Amino acid sequence: MEIDDAYNYVISNLTRKVSDRPGMLETVKEVCKGKNVVLSAPPGYGKTNIPYTLAYLSSKSLGPWAPHTIHILPLRSIIEDVYRRLFSEDGRPLIKELNRHRVAKQMLGSSESPYLQKSLVLTTIDTYLLSAIRVPPGDHIKIGRGVSMGHGEYTRAALLASNSVFDEVQLLLEEGGKLTAAFISIIKFLSYTKTPFIVMSATVPNRLSEFLINYGIEFKLLKYGVDFKSPEFESIEISKRVGFHRETLDSREEYISTVVKHVKEFASAEKILVVSNTVKKTVEIAKRLEMDLGEKPIVLHSKVIAKDRRSRLEKIAKTNNWIITSTQVVEAGMDISARALITEAATPSAIIQRAGRLLRKNEEEGEMVILYDESEIHEGGYYSVYPLNLVNSAHSILGEIGKDIQWHIPIVESENKIGYEEFLEKAYEEAEFEISFDKEISDRIGKMMFLLNVSPKDTLRVLEDYGSLTREQPLILGIVDYKDFFKQNQEYESDDEEIEQFFNEYSFPLTIIDVITLIKNNCLILKLHDSKLFCLNSKNVIRRFSVGELRDVIAFIIPMEFYDNSYGFIGAFS
Repeated sequence: MEIDDAYNYVISNLTRKVSDRPGMLETVKEVCKGKNVVLSAPPGYGKTNIPYTLAYLSSKSLGPWAPHTIHILPLRSIIEDVYRRLFSEDGRPLIKELNRHRVAKQMLGSSESPYLQKSLVLTTIDTYLLSAIRVPPGDHIKIGRGVSMGHGEYTRAALLASNSVFDEVQLLLEEGGKLTAAFISIIKFLSYTKTPFIVMSATVPNRLSEFLINYGIEFKLLKYGVDFKSPEFESIEISKRVGFHRETLDSREEYISTVVKHVKEFASAEKILVVSNTVKKTVEIAKRLEMDLGEKPIVLHSKVIAKDRRSRLEKIAKTNNWIITSTQVVEAGMDISARALITEAATPSAIIQRAGRLLRKNEEEGEMVILYDESEIHEGGYYSVYPLNLVNSAHSILGEIGKDIQWHIPIVESENKIGYEEFLEKAYEEAEFEISFDKEISDRIGKMMFLLNVSPKDTLRVLEDYGSLTREQPLILGIVDYKDFFKQNQEYESDDEEIEQFFNEYSFPLTIIDVITLIKNNCLILKLHDSKLFCLNSKNVIRRFSVGELRDVIAFIIPMEFYDNSYGFIGAFS
C-alpha cells in the first residue's frame, strides 16, 4: 500500500473536507523509514491524523512500517476524545480497519490492551513507562505476591515493535521533576533501541530541540513556518480577529465575580469557554453562573466519569450555544471551538493551547480575557499548579504584545502581528526557563530499562520507594457507585460484565487528598485476590497511607453523595 493513499483515505473518512496540510504526510513517511521526528504544528492543523494513519497502515499489511502504533497522551480525558473521533454516534467505525478490535484505550480505569498488542493503543505516559520497565499495569499485584513474573518482556517487545507518538509534550516539559525525567529516559531508551518515535505539539520550544541534541538524540525537526506551511490554513487564520484583554485581581472572590461579569458581557458570543487551573475553582464558577445568571454550564474536568464526559462532548458537538467551565483538560486534543475565551493565567504553552480552542472552526471574530488571581501565589514558587516564574513572565509579556499575537500561527511575516511562538520564546527567556528534571529518578528508570538483570520484583521495590515515577502523588482509581451496588465483605468476579462497566464508564483518577477524604468517611475499597475482587472498609486496610498498603487496592468506591451529576466529584470540597 502507498503511504500517500493511506493518509488520504484516513483524512477523507474522518473529516468533511480533505485540505492540504503540508508536513503531516512527510512526518508519516519519515517514521515509516524508521526515523525519529520532532513536529511543531499549530492547534487544529490535524496532527492527530498522523497516529491514525500509522495505525491504518499497520492494520492493512506488513510493510516497512511498525505493526503497532502507541499514541501517548497527557490526560485520560484527551484519550477519550481521540478514541471517540474514530467512531460515529451509533458506534460504527469511520475507518472500518480501525474498529474496536484493533483500537484500544489502555489507562487507569480502562484496560483494553494490557500488553499493547493492538494496531492503535491510546495510553498515558504512566502506563507506557510501566510497560517499558517490564511491569505492565495489572501484573504488579501478582508480581508483588510472588505468584507470577508478569508479562513484562512480552509487553516491552510490543512497545519496541511500535511507533511511539508523544502528543502535547509541553505538558511533560514545563512541569519538570519526575514527569520530565520519565519522558527524557523513555526518549533515550527508544533512541538507543532504534525504535521510531514522534514528539509533537503546537508548542515545541527551541529549548527542546537543543536539549535532545545535547543528549545525542537523532531526529528530524519539522517546524511550521520554517520547514513547511499551508497557504490555505494561513489565509483562513490570519483573517480572524480576536479582542484581547487581561486583568490582575486581588482575591478568589474577585476572580469568580469577574468571570461571571465577562460571561454576561459575552452572552451574544453563544459559545463561551471558561478555563481555570483547579477543579475546585471550575465547580465554584459553574455554581455561581447558575446562581447569578441562571445559566447551566457544561462542566469538564478530570474528575468527571467517562460516561458523563462523553455525553457532554457529544452535546457540545451538536449545539452552537453553550457555556463550558473547564480545567486544563480542554487544552489539548479536544475539538472545541469557542467564540469567547476567559482563562486564568497560566504558563505560556498552556495559554497558547487554550487559545487554540478559540475560533477553531469557521468563526471569524472572538474575545479572549486572561485573569491573574494574586491569591493563587503559594510558597515554593507556584501559581496555582504552575511554576510562578513561567506564569509571571507569560502575563508580563502579554501586557506588552498580547493584542498583536496571531494565536493559531506560530510564525507570522507581518509588521502588525506576531506568531505565538515569539510569545513563547520571549516568556521562556524572561523566566530564564530551562528544561530540568529529577536526575536520580532518570538514572533509576534508565537502569530498569537497560539492564536485563533487573527483576520485576526489583522494579516494584523502586516503585514503592518513590510512590510514582511520573508524579509527586500516585493516581488511584475511583469508581462511582451510582446504584449502591457494592457491599462490604462481598466478593465479585473481576471479569463480570457489570463490574467491567463500572471500571469503563463510572471511574476517574483520585489524588491522595481525595483518598483521605473518602477514608475519613468509611468508604469501601476493592482489593484483588486470585482473580476475585473483595469489597472491604478502607479504614480496616489503610492506616499509614503507605505505597505498600495501596499496592493491592484496585479502586476506591465513591458513594453518590460525593458525586454530582452536573459538577462531577465534589468529595474533597463539599
